[in-house]
Amino acid sequence: MRLAAGILEDAGRMIGFKSPIGRATIDKYTEDIAVEGQHFQKELGFVPQYDLNAGWREVLFEEDDRRRTTDD
Repeated sequence: MRLAAGILEDAGRMIGFKSPIGRATIDKYTEDIAVEGQHFQKELGFVPQYDLNAGWREVLFEEDDRRRTTDD
């Protein structure tokens, strides 16, 4: 995506066109962000069903079970 945006950005610049999506836009939309969720939970009254570790364990166990049933 970033490569394609860069090519369009550079080609557009050569002909005097400003691309609405460039490298900076792609970088912004794909950056990693970590936030503390307690504020959101308090403001919205949201109570997650799983904490992060429990959620990952369930995902991994389900994937492991899925692989076992398809490999048999």
